[in-house]
Amino acid sequence: MANMGFILGRVSILICLCGPVTVCACSRRWLAYTLQDDFDRPSVNMVPLKFSDSRTVIVENDCISSMALYMGSKIFLTAHGFEGSHCPVYFPVVYEGLLANVTSAKFVLQHLVMAINGRVYLYNTEDFTWRAAKGVESLVTEISSYQCCFSEDPSCMAVSSTVLAYNQGEPVSSTRIFFSSNGGYTFTKFMLPSHLKGDVGGVFNMPTISTLSVLLKNSDDMAYFSYWTSDLNLTSKVFPLKESLAVLSVIQPAGMKGSLVIWTDRSLLFSPNDGQVTRPVAVIGNNEFPGPAATLHSIATTGSSEIAVLTSDKRLFYGRLSMEPVIIEFKTISDISAGMGMKFNTFGDLVVILPVEDPAAGCVDFLHCLVIIQQALMSVTPPLATCPVELMSSEFDQLVYYIDVSQFLQLSAVYIPKASAEIFPVVTVTDPRLLAFQAVLYDDGLTSEGDKKYMLTAFINVGCPPNKHIKVLRNVTACSKGQFNQGTLQDNFTYTISKKTYDPQYLYGRGAAAEDLCVQYSFVELQCPLLVYVGDPWLPLLELWEGKTFVEFVPVDFVMFEVHGMYNYEYQQSAGSAGCVSQPQTWRSMLKTQPRPNPHTAWNRKNYVSCKDPSGPPLTSPELEYEVLKAGSGNMVVFPSYNGFYVFKAMVVDPTYSFCELSVTFSVYVYGAFPEAKFDSPLTLVIFLAIFAGMMLVGFYLPWLLLKRPSP
Repeated sequence: MANMGFILGRVSILICLCGPVTVCACSRRWLAYTLQDDFDRPSVNMVPLKFSDSRTVIVENDCISSMALYMGSKIFLTAHGFEGSHCPVYFPVVYEGLLANVTSAKFVLQHLVMAINGRVYLYNTEDFTWRAAKGVESLVTEISSYQCCFSEDPSCMAVSSTVLAYNQGEPVSSTRIFFSSNGGYTFTKFMLPSHLKGDVGGVFNMPTISTLSVLLKNSDDMAYFSYWTSDLNLTSKVFPLKESLAVLSVIQPAGMKGSLVIWTDRSLLFSPNDGQVTRPVAVIGNNEFPGPAATLHSIATTGSSEIAVLTSDKRLFYGRLSMEPVIIEFKTISDISAGMGMKFNTFGDLVVILPVEDPAAGCVDFLHCLVIIQQALMSVTPPLATCPVELMSSEFDQLVYYIDVSQFLQLSAVYIPKASAEIFPVVTVTDPRLLAFQAVLYDDGLTSEGDKKYMLTAFINVGCPPNKHIKVLRNVTACSKGQFNQGTLQDNFTYTISKKTYDPQYLYGRGAAAEDLCVQYSFVELQCPLLVYVGDPWLPLLELWEGKTFVEFVPVDFVMFEVHGMYNYEYQQSAGSAGCVSQPQTWRSMLKTQPRPNPHTAWNRKNYVSCKDPSGPPLTSPELEYEVLKAGSGNMVVFPSYNGFYVFKAMVVDPTYSFCELSVTFSVYVYGAFPEAKFDSPLTLVIFLAIFAGMMLVGFYLPWLLLKRPSP
C-alpha cells in the first residue's frame, strides 16, 4: 500500500521501566468559567448537530491539547479546554435538511472530518465553514484518522492527512471502505481482502508498522486484527469480544507508540503493539471489573500512556499503559451524570466536565471537576510504592528519524534509579520485524547523592530519509562548451523530434508516431544539457546526496529511459557479454506487463530482478541488449549518427541500496553527426542523380576530348 502515503518502516520506541506501578486517588473541585468561545452562531439556515450515540464522547485534537469536541446530546467545540460558555455546532440545512445526526468525528489537520447522516463533511475550525467530501459513494458511519504531531515533516504530515470512512458492524463482503490521503477532501474506494471473514469492528491506519488494519469479530464472539501491506506479514492473536460491535470503541492514544485501547460497555483491553497482542487491563486489588451491575462510561488517554476510566456506578480509575496494563481505583465521584466526560489537561491532571445548559440562550457552561493526579496518588489505600526512578531523560522524544538501508541510528537516554530499587529498563519497538536493534546499558558515574547514573543506548535500522536524493554529474555541458547559450535555452526554446525516432507508447515501436513532436525545453527543470560526442560511448554518473551534502557516486544498478519515447540509441553490452546467468529484464518486457505502458512505474526497485541471480528465468537470448547500467560495469549507451536533444530519467533499481525511490531527470545534447541528406520526392532524387551522373561523365570525358583536339 505504498501509494497510500504511509511511513515506510516508521518505528516508535517505548522505554518501559519494570517495577511497581505508581497511580493515585482523586481530589475534586467543581469550577465554572464565564469565558466566551468565538465559534459559530446559528442562522436561519442552520440546525444544531446531534450525537447519535447514548454515550458521551470527548474527541481530542492530539496536536492542540486545548481543542476538543464534546459529543453528547448536543455537540460543542472548544478551543481552550471547555473553559467558558459554548453554543452548539450548527450544520447547514442545504446539505441534509432539518436533521444532522453525527455518528463519528475526528480532528484532521486544521479541520474536523465528520460522518453526518451517513455522509462525510469537513468543518474548518479556523473559519467555521462546511464542505462536503468527494468520492464517498455509499453510506458510512465511522471516521478513522490518526494525527502525527511531532513535526511538519512530510512523512508525519502524510500520516495526519490519511482518513478512512466506513460502515461499522457489517460483514467483510459488504463493507465499503473509502480512503483519503488529503485530509478527507476526496476519497477513493477500496475493498477489504477477499480472504477475510467476520463483521467489521473498525478500520485503522497504523503508521508505526506501515499498515492498514481491520478489527474483525467472528461467529464465536472472538475478535482479531488483520493487516494488509506489501511489506509485512503480520498476525494478531484472537481475544474475546462478547458485546455487540455497536458499542465498540478503539482509541489510538496520541504519541505514535503503536498502542491501542479497545473498550465496550463491559470490557477494557490494551495492546502495546498495534493489536498483535491484546490483553485485559487489570485492576490492582480488584479482580472483578467493572462489576456485575456497572458499565464503562467514559475513557481518556494521553500520549504519555496515562489512562482514566469512569464507570456508571460513579467509580474513577487511573493507571498507566505498559506491557502489563493496570489501573487503580480512586474515590468515587458522587454527582456523575449521563452527560459527563473526561480529558487530561496540559498539566497532566484529569478534568471531568459536565455541561450545564442555559435554556434561554441554548448555550452551555461546563462545570469542571479537577482531579490532581499527584495529590490523589498520595491518598490511595493501601499506599502504593514510590516511583523507583529518580530521573529519566532523552533528546529523541517526539522526534521523527529516518534510517536507510545499511545505516544505523544511535539514540540514548539517561536514567537514574533509586538506590534501593530493583528495576531495569526494557527497550521495545512496535514491531521487531521492521528492524534490528541492540540495546546497551552501561554505568555513567554517580549522582551527587551517590546514586548510579546509567546511559541507555539503542541502535536501530529502517526507512527513507526525506532529504536523500540523487543528481547527475554535470561536468561537461553544452553551455560550458559553447554549443548553446543559456539565454537561448531560457527564451521559450523548442526543438523537434522526428517521428522516425520516438514511440508515444514507449514500446520502442518503429513507425509508431504519426507526426513529428515539438518539445518545449524546460530550463528550470533541466538546466544546460550534458554534452556528448556522437562517437563516444557514454554513461551518466549518478551522485547520492543527503540534503546539501554529497555522499558518494551511486555504485549500484540503475536503468533509464527517454521521457518522450525516443529509442534511437543502443547499449554496448549484450546479456551474454554482461555475464548474465538468467534472462535479463528489458524495457519492452516490463512495459508490456502494464495495461497502459508507463515507464515511470514499469521498472523500479520493487520489481527489479538481477540477471546475475541464478534463480531467475533461464538465459535463452544471450545476444539480447543488456539495458541495466552501473558505474564501472562496462555497459554504456551508444548514440547513432544523430544531432539532437534527449531527456532521460534514471532510476536506481537495486533494492539493497536504499528504501528511497531514487530518480533524476536530466537532458543530453548529442553532437558531431554529419547532416542527413534530405530529398523531398523521388523525382528530385532522380534529377539529382542524373545531374550527378552527367557531371561525372563530363569530368571523365572532357580531358580526353581536349587531348584529341588538333593543335592550331
